[in-house]
Amino acid sequence: FVCFPMGLSLVATFETGSVILSNLSNWEEDAGQYDRELELAEEGISICLQHNRLQCFYHLLFNKGVALAYLGKHEEAQKIILMAFSVMQAENKKEMITHCYAEVKRLFSYDFSESLQKLM
Repeated sequence: FVCFPMGLSLVATFETGSVILSNLSNWEEDAGQYDRELELAEEGISICLQHNRLQCFYHLLFNKGVALAYLGKHEEAQKIILMAFSVMQAENKKEMITHCYAEVKRLFSYDFSESLQKLM
């Protein structure tokens, strides 16, 4: 697991930990290591929920969904990705929804248009 520098507050450590795990999951995706991407995203989600630190929550959900899709678990992936979109909507991250929607369509040919219309 990731070691944190001394002197960080516990809150900052949990926040930093979720950011680090989010970035690491991105790198694992880029490297084609989807099992590891999924593992890191799930660990980050757990940290976010256990410590009520949600800065990267939507991003970790999205990464989890993408990893599941790459691993052939398309039904579960779609549910998780839609959860990520819902969180993005709740946080008013419309540009991120647009970006992630385009990314999902490009990678997996999913059509979330009907579901996303409900979020917009």
